[in-house]
Amino acid sequence: MEFKRIELIWRRICAPQATLWERFLTSPLLPVSWLYRGLGALRRSGFRHGVFKSQELPVPVISVGNLVLGGSGKTPIAMAIAEHLSARGRLPMILLRGYGKVVDTSQLVSDGMGGVLARSSHCGEEAVMTAQKVSGAVVVVGSRRWEAGRLGISVGADCAVLDDGFQHLSLKRDLDLVVVDSALPLPKVFPRGNAREGWRALHMADCILLNSPSGGSDWEERAEELSKKFPRIPIIPWRKQELYLRNCGGEERIALSAVEDARILLFSMVPGITDIAENLRSLKAKSVRTVPFPDHHRYLPEEVAFLSGQAPSYDLLLTTEKDEVSLVERGYDVSKIKVLVARPQFLADRKKLWAMIDRICAKGGEI
Repeated sequence: MEFKRIELIWRRICAPQATLWERFLTSPLLPVSWLYRGLGALRRSGFRHGVFKSQELPVPVISVGNLVLGGSGKTPIAMAIAEHLSARGRLPMILLRGYGKVVDTSQLVSDGMGGVLARSSHCGEEAVMTAQKVSGAVVVVGSRRWEAGRLGISVGADCAVLDDGFQHLSLKRDLDLVVVDSALPLPKVFPRGNAREGWRALHMADCILLNSPSGGSDWEERAEELSKKFPRIPIIPWRKQELYLRNCGGEERIALSAVEDARILLFSMVPGITDIAENLRSLKAKSVRTVPFPDHHRYLPEEVAFLSGQAPSYDLLLTTEKDEVSLVERGYDVSKIKVLVARPQFLADRKKLWAMIDRICAKGGEI
């Protein structure tokens, strides 16, 4: 199987546990990293001082973004915010770029009535997963987020959650939430590291959401470090909380206790696969073997056949909901695969976050 080894090696070098030798090998990239960081800062300054123009939607816009390339938990947070707004009587829309989409124009993936109106091959697997999980939200994908937002408003959306929006400065937002990984809160800039821009850009955030995969008390130390650098910005810790398992493509829930003493083969395209494996071990899994795929990977028949062929050697063959979309839509035999279902759990100051969001959305009408 081909796993795009260059991408996986690069992620390894960018990781906090990279060796001194690996860091030495990347030292020639330092000037390029400085240039990339400088251009990013110049671009942000241009938008701040009106050199570049930002377009505005006639509804409140909440951005959920991060500093790094790839996943950091933005989409689960965006979905949690949309669920909160839906429970408050609003019709939120979630705006995604639509990684992996083949159609260039904005697409309506869900009109908030509970159905999915597009295939992941056209709009990306994250958009379909979002539409499936947040039935009370409009879901729109499009590279031009202002245009996508207008499409969502046309079907009744009265507020917007911008997924992966911290660097999408061409759309004005009312609230900037930035997800930061507690393992590497201030990463180096690409290509020396995996950051899209320098960590000083966090001064522009309204709130930092500190992703603490372990769920222990180690987040407190990281939060204190960040508070010293960004004293005026609230820092709210959270983690992904595993809830239950279910059959891939099915709805029947399987108790999380099924992982106890189980030999597990975990495969996924999500960048945080190692964190998921650690969580499974904390739930007393006997062993966890991981098979990582590049983000937004499109599974090939031979890859699925290989993974399914490993099932007799393990008690559980596990993947995530994001991977499930790709597997089921392509019609693969997923009868031996189970899906791990999780959602964000805020470890502190949850009410502060919801109050901040409600206050912003109240500008667009009564809540």
